[in-house]
Amino acid sequence: MIGKIDPEIWRVLKSYYEESLAFVQNKDQISSIFKTSIGVKQGGPLSPKLFSIYVEDLINEIMSTELITDIDGIKTGILMYADDLLIMTDSVKKMEK
Repeated sequence: MIGKIDPEIWRVLKSYYEESLAFVQNKDQISSIFKTSIGVKQGGPLSPKLFSIYVEDLINEIMSTELITDIDGIKTGILMYADDLLIMTDSVKKMEK
C-alpha cells in the first residue's frame, strides 16, 4: 500500500494518524480524550479511500477470475461501500477457489 501513495502524502497521513485523539460518548456520558494507536478513524473522510487502496490488488485479482457473474449483461462480483466488501458468485465451487 505504501508504494501506491506519494511519499509526501504518506508522511501527512502518518502524522494525521499519529496525532489522532478520540473520545467515546454513550448517551449523555463522555469519556476523557485519549490517543488512538491502531486502525483507521471510524467515520473519517479518508477511511473509505484508504480501504479502497488497501484492497485494490484483491479486487483486480477477483475481476480477472471466474468469480465474476454476468447478470443481465452486467458483470457483477464485488460490491464495496466504505470499509465493507461483498464478494459474490453464481457457484460454490468458484468461491472455494
